[in-house]
Amino acid sequence: MIEEITKKDQAWLLDFGNGLQAAVAYHEMWQVLLSPKLFDVACTPQYCSHVLIFQKRILPVLNLATFLLDAHKPFIATGNVVGIAVYQTDPQAPVNYGCLYLSQMPQRIEVSDEDACDLPDEIKY
Repeated sequence: MIEEITKKDQAWLLDFGNGLQAAVAYHEMWQVLLSPKLFDVACTPQYCSHVLIFQKRILPVLNLATFLLDAHKPFIATGNVVGIAVYQTDPQAPVNYGCLYLSQMPQRIEVSDEDACDLPDEIKY
């Protein structure tokens, strides 16, 4: 009898606060900063009202817990942890950077396709 082999990949478990967590591919988290200096940006939504200056780049800082759960009740992660993520809009495009408020340090985990799940009903998007 041949056993089915489940492929596992390395990932980071991100905790955004308010019970909101997500796993991202290992290569998508570039750096994690503790207590970085953030700058307010006037006239912006509460879920993206700060930027971080890092290596001569101005990076937006996204508060996913506020964005996804309730934009009228902002949640500020208490751990003063900001993750810098990398992404591409197209495989041929240059790499872009963005920041995410985290409530604690990311945890390294292994994931497989069987770990995928639907978004909770309270997520508005």
